Amino acid sequence: MKLGTLDTLGAILAVLWVQLGDVAVGASQESWAYFRVEGWKPAAGLVLVDSTSAEPVSTGLFRCAPGRHRITVMRNLPVWPPVHRCTFDTLLAADDTLTFRLPEVITIRSTPADAEVRLGDELLGKTPLRTIAEPWWEGKTLRVRKAGFEEATVPISNYRVGIVDIALVPQNPLPLPGGRRNPSAGRWQQRTLVSAVLTLSAGILAVELRNEANRTYAEYERTGSLQRMRQLYDRTVKLDRYSAACYAAFEVGFVVSFYCFLRWQALNQR
Repeated sequence: MKLGTLDTLGAILAVLWVQLGDVAVGASQESWAYFRVEGWKPAAGLVLVDSTSAEPVSTGLFRCAPGRHRITVMRNLPVWPPVHRCTFDTLLAADDTLTFRLPEVITIRSTPADAEVRLGDELLGKTPLRTIAEPWWEGKTLRVRKAGFEEATVPISNYRVGIVDIALVPQNPLPLPGGRRNPSAGRWQQRTLVSAVLTLSAGILAVELRNEANRTYAEYERTGSLQRMRQLYDRTVKLDRYSAACYAAFEVGFVVSFYCFLRWQALNQR
């Protein structure tokens, strides 16, 4: 009787043990780890978990078995090379969700174009430049340089992305050894100023001579003396000639001043 009771009790314990094992296995099979990939789009990317393609539970949300995994995200981006590969080695816990943020595309344009863009000592390219702002760029600064212009900087903060437009500022003439400026630029600057002053003076003189000629001719029309009329007429003709000469000098001086200004600016940018 006791033996039968023990056998029955043992059978019951065995059944309970098996059932508990099945529950544990079922629970482990239903246990998942989740991860989210920000910026992922189904039409332009592929997510791999340990070299196996992963299907999303919802947009950007994936699941896999708990444990250590290598997650690889491959995307088609409008940069070179067009296929961008991003890898994360991580430990995923059951019923936990990790978020991975993908690098974004940044476009840098400058005025004038063809300026160097550097990250530290590394040359990334020349403007207009479209590249990927990697996660390790956070807190760093891009430097935009072009000969003859002041260096500009672009801080990378909070994954700054999109289009960045930079207006480069021209440099002043570089000082020569001993604190002297470029002598050629200085000479052309003086020529520009002198030419501009002479041109302005010629223009003012031309206007004054023209006004004086008009006044003289008006007096010529009012006088009744033939001798006085002859004198006023001759004076009017001379004033007209002088005024025309000053106008011609003004036009030539304007062209010369503009040329000197262009030469001065060209030397400043060297």
